[in-house]
Amino acid sequence: MTAPLLEIENLSVSFPTGKGGRATVVRDLSYRLDAGETLAVVGESGSGKSVHALALAGLLDPAARIDSGIVRFAGRDLLQLDPAALRDIRGREIGFVFQDPMTSLNPVLSIGRQLAEPLTRHLGLKGGALRRRLVELLELVGVDRAEQRLKQFPHQLSGGQRQRVMIAIGVACNPRLLIADEATTALDVTVQAQIVDLLRDLKARLGLTLLWISHDLGVVARLADTVQVMYAGGVVERGPVDAVFHDTRNAYTLGLLRSLPEGASGGRLQAIPGQPPDPAALSPGDPFAPRNCWATARCHVERPPLRQAEDAADGHLVAAWYDLRRILAEEARP
Repeated sequence: MTAPLLEIENLSVSFPTGKGGRATVVRDLSYRLDAGETLAVVGESGSGKSVHALALAGLLDPAARIDSGIVRFAGRDLLQLDPAALRDIRGREIGFVFQDPMTSLNPVLSIGRQLAEPLTRHLGLKGGALRRRLVELLELVGVDRAEQRLKQFPHQLSGGQRQRVMIAIGVACNPRLLIADEATTALDVTVQAQIVDLLRDLKARLGLTLLWISHDLGVVARLADTVQVMYAGGVVERGPVDAVFHDTRNAYTLGLLRSLPEGASGGRLQAIPGQPPDPAALSPGDPFAPRNCWATARCHVERPPLRQAEDAADGHLVAAWYDLRRILAEEARP
């Protein structure tokens, strides 16, 4: 078996609470990401999807603590690298696209200066070679009048143009992995679709591996090869996108799908009852059990492991003590 580009083993991340304790927001997270794959990580706010990505790149808030885990990228454990070595990888081999380009871009620096930073730092470009690469990158991501845009500031660009600039910065040094964290959330649906198409095109042209963090399952369906559903800091379901969407095995995943307009039965949206759990006070069982009408007694006392789903596609994994396929089949009987 070919070694994965990214492999995470038993990663746990915690933050301090106001009561002197700590809340574990990423809990024993393990998965692999193969070269050329697009993995979408989905879940409600607070599920740990963004925190784990920041952890692997050394961008966590100073108050956060990595309590355990290994993060291998191209065979190197990123958590064991010193800050200078990690900075050399970040931006050069791992690129980022963040949620809101208006806050991610520096409002007092020109587009050209911000786009030039990774090129000068990691590739040593300057002069005419740098200028040509800047224009090339803006044209690559579909920004019109590239020469003119280099002199402009973020407030002079539209939201879609700013996000294209962020993508240009993310791919500037031809990284092996691009992490996009809620990269289309702040955009209207038309621009959102354009950005998704752009990323699909860039993945094919540049040979990117893409880690896509999102709560938008509609976007995930269009972009991802594999989808990983997180809840309360852990993975509850993972597999090929078609399998997870059409042969759902976890009640939380089903709740997310049924909350979409196209997933609602009878034309009514179905909200997931209850609230996400407090990460500082998780029970020993399945964290979704209090919100799950199909939870068994075992769900409330023992956390289920992530394992291959029965009679499912290869790599379709689920953490559940109940058989959702059987439950749904019985409910569908007249």
